[in-house]
Amino acid sequence: MARFEMDPQAAVIGLARAGAIEASSLDGEGVLIASFPVDNYLAPFSAAASRVLGAHIAEVAAAVTKGLLTSASSGSAADAAESGNAGSLTT
Repeated sequence: MARFEMDPQAAVIGLARAGAIEASSLDGEGVLIASFPVDNYLAPFSAAASRVLGAHIAEVAAAVTKGLLTSASSGSAADAAESGNAGSLTT
């Protein structure tokens, strides 16, 4: 019979690394927005696109931050639950 085992510390480390990569990719947001051409014809479009992208990047940044906090606390909770139930979890 297959047995499920989770290594909470490794999971938290992996999720933290993934979150850090995602967060660092958001640091380059100005490069993406600044790459829009701005001239008399495209200025209104570029400004609107920059606002929309800026808003979406802010939403993603908030989700990444929430995910980092949630993964850390859920990993700690899983570790504590496993430790507290070690006697009944052995086979």
